[in-house]
Amino acid sequence: MKGLRIIFSAALLLLSASIWAQRTVPADMRVAVLEASRGREVVLRKATWSPIQTLSFNLLGSDRQTYPINAAVRVRNEKNLFEPYGRLVKYSGKTVAVRFDNQNRINEIWILTDKERADLKDRAKEQEQITPR
Repeated sequence: MKGLRIIFSAALLLLSASIWAQRTVPADMRVAVLEASRGREVVLRKATWSPIQTLSFNLLGSDRQTYPINAAVRVRNEKNLFEPYGRLVKYSGKTVAVRFDNQNRINEIWILTDKERADLKDRAKEQEQITPR
């Protein structure tokens, strides 16, 4: 009987792990491409496919902007694991979702998977069709 409980518990754990592994990018996060990470700042480039969700860059039309990082920044990699912000350098060129605090500092960064990028691209296209011009 004890062995049956262990087998049932293990099967339940394996099935639930795939459900917990999925994540949904919150709608209030902005999408950009991580250009560089220097100390407590990151350089972000506008994601060209998502005009609704991309960051607001300066009025001169520059597609790159430097933003400060909050001291308590949370960085999630593609596997939804937390990483130290010092490892952001290895994600240069990747599409990311970012959230800002009240002082316009980045307090959350998600490194996006290919599927999440595609989903956000589709969501942006849907928003463009819904939004009147």
